[in-house]
Amino acid sequence: MKKYPECAFSFNDLYKAAFNENPSDEMLQNFSRLPQEEKNGVVKDWAQKAGWQTITRLGSDGITYTAFAPKF
Repeated sequence: MKKYPECAFSFNDLYKAAFNENPSDEMLQNFSRLPQEEKNGVVKDWAQKAGWQTITRLGSDGITYTAFAPKF
């Protein structure tokens, strides 16, 4: 079974790396309500701010996700 480094990190981890603070519950709730395409854009923005890497992954559900990690 192949392990992916991005599976070890949460949106909370990425936000904290990008902004040096924890996200509010309201911000995370608003983020969770976004359509996947918009989430992918936000993830790319946060990753750029954090200096993390992103990669596009196709989920088993057929949806495209932006995965993230400090380094792949």
